[in-house]
Amino acid sequence: MYHKIVVILDSRPVHAARPTSPALRAAKQQKPKLPVHAVVTAGRPLVRFIGADDPDDNVALFQPWLARLPQWQQRGTPFLFIHTPDIAFAPPLVQHLWPKLAAQIPAMGPTPHWPQQETLF
Repeated sequence: MYHKIVVILDSRPVHAARPTSPALRAAKQQKPKLPVHAVVTAGRPLVRFIGADDPDDNVALFQPWLARLPQWQQRGTPFLFIHTPDIAFAPPLVQHLWPKLAAQIPAMGPTPHWPQQETLF
């Protein structure tokens, strides 16, 4: 069975941040600077939120998703993909945003335990 998935790109945090790292400087050049069109045209919208390095810098730009995602969740299955230009900053960002989102969507449950990976090998 085929399900249409629409990807909504939110690169505002990247473009709003001060370029403090090589990865963030590269992302500012590579990621499109587009307005966010948060319109649901399918039952499974996917929000790709590209955060800046500092979790606190992302909170204000994440606020609209705290309002919108619960509304979409009532009508379908929204997905949220959070990452950062330097992927090492993605886990702290998710851990920072999870409680805020879970407060709006209680079905998400409590913040999970995320063990830290010491090394790759």
